Amino acid sequence: MEGHEILALAVYSDPGFEEFSGGEMVLKTIHTACGITLDKAKDKIRWDIKIANDLSDTEPPTNEELRVYREKIVVERRVIRFSRRTKEENTRDSK
Repeated sequence: MEGHEILALAVYSDPGFEEFSGGEMVLKTIHTACGITLDKAKDKIRWDIKIANDLSDTEPPTNEELRVYREKIVVERRVIRFSRRTKEENTRDSK
């Protein structure tokens, strides 16, 4: 992608797992355990994403991955969300 720098190498999204290959995003796995089908994944993605020849089901997370998610990631996201300034604070401080 000339003139653009790809910052992400892979993305976990609601419908599946996507990787960048040859400058475009490729759907590698779909979350079938969550009821996602290929048609649902395409509908959620909303553009003509390339589908991997070896498309497969996403592996469920391990107990350790779930623990890290619950103890670290969810907590950090809560802190970030609660630390954002409200519109009222921004308006008040800009006067």
